Amino acid sequence: PILKRIIPDRIIGENNMMTNWKAMGKRFLSLMMAFAMILSVVQAISPAVLVNAAEETQSDTYPSITEVDQYDNYDTFTIATVEEFVTFGANVNAGYTYEGKTVLVTADLDFSGYATLDMVGSYGAGISGGNAGANNKPFKGHFDGQLHHFKNINMTMEACTALFAYTEGATIENIIFDEGTMSTTSVQVALLVFLARNSTIRNIETHVSVLTSSTASTANLGLVVNGVSTTFQAIVNYGNVGCAETNSTQKQENGGIVAWGRNTCKIDTCYIAGEVYGTNSGKIGRGATITNSYYLTANDTGTISKADFTSGAAAWNMNTLSGTQENSGLWSNTETG
Repeated sequence: PILKRIIPDRIIGENNMMTNWKAMGKRFLSLMMAFAMILSVVQAISPAVLVNAAEETQSDTYPSITEVDQYDNYDTFTIATVEEFVTFGANVNAGYTYEGKTVLVTADLDFSGYATLDMVGSYGAGISGGNAGANNKPFKGHFDGQLHHFKNINMTMEACTALFAYTEGATIENIIFDEGTMSTTSVQVALLVFLARNSTIRNIETHVSVLTSSTASTANLGLVVNGVSTTFQAIVNYGNVGCAETNSTQKQENGGIVAWGRNTCKIDTCYIAGEVYGTNSGKIGRGATITNSYYLTANDTGTISKADFTSGAAAWNMNTLSGTQENSGLWSNTETG
């Protein structure tokens, strides 16, 4: 658009000048001077044109998460591969919190070949209860999976691990986890976040089981291990959680959504369809205020029956708060639509 505005005026100017020189009988000198003028015009406008073209490109596309040198210049970054997700984690570990910024997943991520994974961020040394430890590195931004699939997650994790180590004031949303297993021989392992403080986690569908072979007294497994003042909304978990083996000394304290919400978290409009093992576990979550949420075990026990689930009653209950509000349309059923 800039060239279209500038060049026609310049051409008109040059044509007028050429006419004047022809009237004086100096065609050759006219052409030479016109050529020189055109060169000077190009040299004058080129820098401005290049800058504006770059600005237009920057407004229409976002840099990859790997372009950490652009951290201060952009508010949105993209992740298109697992390798870029790993780089994202390294960036957070290096102190880039992404506060006030958005990270967009732009393609399905295939975790095949990753037997384990370094966490995004760090909860620091000496973590205590719901408080991060010293030298912690939280993620504070907005992570939007844009309903892309995280596929083939089959990892063996150490104690106190998850994809995200620590979130503070963050939002994580719109992710579909395909079937997989996050397993450990230890305790306190989550699929998504180990310590979520003052965060929002919503619109998550997971088919990943979080399992342990440990018979320790406190397992603490879930989508999230520790939650503090965090809201969980519109989450469906089809994966199993905990240790299926029984042990007389075992006291599992797992949660379908959060293993321990420290009586400060909120779980709303969620559904648990996998097994959450342990008599001390919370099928939906522990230490949280739970509203408009349901669970169903393989033995057809829970807060709603299998018949109601397959008929679409569960979706209707969650969409309408059991008939007390207008249908949100958030949930549907593959059999009933």
